[in-house]
This record gives sequence, C-alpha cells and structure tokens, in this order.
Amino acid sequence: GDLPVAGDWNADNKDTVGVYRPSTGQFFLANQDVLNPSVDIAATFGVAEDLPVAGDFDGDSKDTIGVWRPSVATFFLSNNNAAVDITAAFGTNGDQPVVGDWDGKP
Repeated sequence: GDLPVAGDWNADNKDTVGVYRPSTGQFFLANQDVLNPSVDIAATFGVAEDLPVAGDFDGDSKDTIGVWRPSVATFFLSNNNAAVDITAAFGTNGDQPVVGDWDGKP
C-alpha cells in the first residue's frame, strides 16, 4: 500500500527515493544512492486518504513533504517535514495532485 515519492531531501541537487505509507500517514525518505537506499528521514504527516507530494515549497533548494487530501481538495505542505506550513485549497475530489516549479524563481 505504500506510494512512491521522490525529491532532493538534502539540497545536493540529486533526487532520491521515498515512500508514503497511507495506512499510518508516514513518509520514509532516503538521501543516499537510489540503488542502495536506506531510511534517512522518517516523518508522520497526513491521514489515510491523503496522496503524497514533494517539492521545494519555500525556495531553499531542499524538497520537503506534503499531502493532498481529496475529501477537502486541499494541499497541506511542510517546509520542515514536520508541521503544516502552507494550506491551499485547490481541485476537487477525484483529482490527482502534481507539484512543480511553475515560475522558475528561487
């Protein structure tokens, strides 16, 4: 039941792997080689219905975690992998979330 996520968790300009476990609302993220990953960051963030997202939400060159909650069509984003720093209602139930650097600004 784990869902994949990827990001540059340590600002080294390399994305690495991670998973989100919806049943427990936990992220497990690796900062190391994709061919031999280990858990470097574990964070509880979200509830069972959430879909994982990752991105550099504050422009510090480090990706952090977030979730999109379909029942309320809302993104809950963290800048520190712990607390909700940004809440944004967008979309409708049934949508699939995407994130990206839409304006190219740091």
